[in-house]
Amino acid sequence: IECSLSFGKSVEISSELWHSLHESLISSLNDSSSGKNVFCQAMSRFFECWNEEYLVFLPTLLPILAELLEDPDEQVESQARELSLFIEKYLGEPVLKYLE
Repeated sequence: IECSLSFGKSVEISSELWHSLHESLISSLNDSSSGKNVFCQAMSRFFECWNEEYLVFLPTLLPILAELLEDPDEQVESQARELSLFIEKYLGEPVLKYLE
């Protein structure tokens, strides 16, 4: 996570490199509970660092977030709820509105 954050801080969020970084984080998501938890933590950290600027990636995050919120592992679901709250903080409205 820290390596990705450092890389992200070195380029503008609108650059192609940022989109590649975001896509690589999404593609690294696997079916393990630990992988899903790390993904949620990484996305929370990214929103924490880039605030509303990171909302540009929301369309690709919403389907993943919807799945994580319904995960049978309670820890994954809890991490997903925490990520949802991070996103709502910068979005200004409930994320669930977009998942219906």
